[in-house]
Amino acid sequence: MDRSLIIALIGGVATVVSAAVAAAIARHREKERANAKERDVAEQRVLSPRSLVLPGADPAETFRATILVDDFSHVARFSDEAAKRMTSYRFEVESIAAFQTIIHELVSNAFEHGCRPGDTSIEVSSEITTASAKLVVLNAKGSTLASHMLLADGIGEPQPISPRGRGLFLASRLSDWLLMDNPHGRGRVAVGLFRDRVVISSVHLTNGITVLCVSGGIHNPSLRRRILEEIESHEPDDIIVDCGPERPDSPSEDPGAPVSMPTRLLTGSGPARAVVDANERWRNRRMVVLVGPDYLQDLLPESMVAISRKEAVGKIRKVRTAPAGV
Repeated sequence: MDRSLIIALIGGVATVVSAAVAAAIARHREKERANAKERDVAEQRVLSPRSLVLPGADPAETFRATILVDDFSHVARFSDEAAKRMTSYRFEVESIAAFQTIIHELVSNAFEHGCRPGDTSIEVSSEITTASAKLVVLNAKGSTLASHMLLADGIGEPQPISPRGRGLFLASRLSDWLLMDNPHGRGRVAVGLFRDRVVISSVHLTNGITVLCVSGGIHNPSLRRRILEEIESHEPDDIIVDCGPERPDSPSEDPGAPVSMPTRLLTGSGPARAVVDANERWRNRRMVVLVGPDYLQDLLPESMVAISRKEAVGKIRKVRTAPAGV
């Protein structure tokens, strides 16, 4: 074959190959630009405010974001979006502030402890409904939570003594529930707040007796846990748990009027269970729960129930003055 023809054929093949390679590179770059544009659009959609009030519906509004390590400006935008959605669903200001604190604590915790050298991002998502707000933070791939941080039932309350435990401990105290696990080899922390916020105030009476007044969150599943935390924080006082209507705070006023509390609020994981558990845990103290006059008091030990603060104080003093072993 003529040498010039061979050279021409080789040149033609090279031109075709070069054109094909150039076309493939162009397609790849175009695809990358399209993907980047989609990510930008998705991010704007995720982080842009929108109306969530849908008549007659209770949709789960979920929004997600991939946050680059130490990109706290993106964290702030995510937190602000959660606050806007919670505001539209009429969450209390205290609950919104708590949820934003949880977001910053858990994301900072994931940045510091859930990323290895070379990891670039973590994933966060939040689900807001008319009843609750939930946050999920996923560590970078391959970064798991230590086994000692995971309890058998999946519900954890990390101890504040470990470096990682401090942020998780604060999140657990601020939230109504907290879950930690390692799905598919990735550490995951999920927390939630119910819109029915637990509100507990305290009134110190005389002679080492404190009244815990529960004025919110009667139907919140975390009520028992939060009452126990309050009881612990007021050690060594004896405690009266009052879930009735607003009552006189001063012991000089008449505290003797009976309370009215539905039976269902005293069963299960509510105030009554907290009082029973507290009396078991702190044997040197006495806890009494106030109940309505129509409540079947034989459902609890007689020494743990009363229909007024005056009666509750009397029962506490009776126990104090009883001979040892009686």
